[in-house]
Amino acid sequence: MVDSRGDIPKPLESMNYVAPSFHFQQGDEMYFQNSISLLQQQQQQQQAIQDMFVVCPSVGVEDRHPAVKVPTAQRRNMGAPVPINEDPTDDTRNNKKRKIIHRDVERQRRHEMAMLYSSLRSLLPIEYLKGKRSISDHMNEAANYIKHQQKKIKEMTERRDALRRIVLPPSLDPAALHMNGDFPAPSVAVAPCLVGVEVMIGSGSLLDGVPLAMVIQVLEEEEGLPVLSCVFTNVNEQLIYTLQCQIDDQRELDLPGLQQKLMDLILPSC
Repeated sequence: MVDSRGDIPKPLESMNYVAPSFHFQQGDEMYFQNSISLLQQQQQQQQAIQDMFVVCPSVGVEDRHPAVKVPTAQRRNMGAPVPINEDPTDDTRNNKKRKIIHRDVERQRRHEMAMLYSSLRSLLPIEYLKGKRSISDHMNEAANYIKHQQKKIKEMTERRDALRRIVLPPSLDPAALHMNGDFPAPSVAVAPCLVGVEVMIGSGSLLDGVPLAMVIQVLEEEEGLPVLSCVFTNVNEQLIYTLQCQIDDQRELDLPGLQQKLMDLILPSC
């Protein structure tokens, strides 16, 4: 309330003085509380930032990429100057050339291996190839075929030796029989025929073994007379081999010389 002089009464003046003081104290408390909360938030943020830097001490270029251990020799050479005359394009060209050469060599090797596989497959009997398509199966069947042939050769060799023991016992000596006159010595006759030359070889007996393979080898390789046919007959317990050889019309052959050559070949073996 205001009096006529415009002054505020003392009671009211004291009350107005207390009220601003009350509001001012309450504002101070709120201000201090807000300041304390802001200070605590700042401290918490600083502590979080410090914790983050403790966990991740430095976030730089080195931490963006994984650490790679560099060998000592490489670290020494890292500071070495790069020669000026070395062109990186030269290494690229050399690598391309090496790749091209390697590809050509590999292609040639595969081509040769395919030819070898084809040749091997042509040598196998058809029963070994039935149902087999892969190269590994063909290789296995080729190994089985070789083992079968080796076994067959061994059986035939044993059979041949057994027949020789039956026909010619070890106690009999053909040379001694010829010297005693029990059996006549082997004979050779060479005469011309329609196709060329006919060679007749008569063994002393069934006990004699004539090296027929050696005779054919001499006729074909040394004398140049291809053997067209070869037959043998048994006459009075004697084997007679008849070989017919082809000869050119313009060629002259020494028949007596060929006969003597074959006699020298046969007699030492009998």
